[in-house]
Amino acid sequence: VGELNWFAKPRELALKDNVCLYSVVDKALNMGRHDTRGIKVANNIPRELRVLGSETHLWQVAGNLLKNSITALANAGRGDSAEIKVTASIEPLASDGRPRRVMLSWFDNGVGIEPDKLKYIFDSFFTTSYFNEGIGLGMGVCKNIVDKHEGSIDIKSEYGEWTRVNIHLIASLDEDAN
Repeated sequence: VGELNWFAKPRELALKDNVCLYSVVDKALNMGRHDTRGIKVANNIPRELRVLGSETHLWQVAGNLLKNSITALANAGRGDSAEIKVTASIEPLASDGRPRRVMLSWFDNGVGIEPDKLKYIFDSFFTTSYFNEGIGLGMGVCKNIVDKHEGSIDIKSEYGEWTRVNIHLIASLDEDAN
């Protein structure tokens, strides 16, 4: 219902909070720890890295990415080699005057996405899930949230091998941020 409300009544977000990306991802991974048993999970985000935004909404993005990774890994049958790796880094300063960005990268070695389906991945109600595991709102919601954060999101995938989601957000360079 919450995801449908996001589409029905998109909200503006105040990009004023200094959000710790490590904590956001860590909370999502902890919420899903039961479903990630047997999966090598690595949160390699530097703890001091911050972005401007809404912690709650970014946590929703991380939760959707985790759900997708778990589903992709289950369908890939990787066994002990199943992995999820999350990293982030500050991007070089753009020459066009845009604010400095942080790139969050979410990787899994699950089943991947077929090339002809990749272009539809952010469309409402489009799903690559098998056996009715999803209704196709998660990635659309992720894109809406990232867009509201004045960011961008892109996906690269090798079908049968892996998927990487890259999210670019405005860096918080506030030295006094908690």
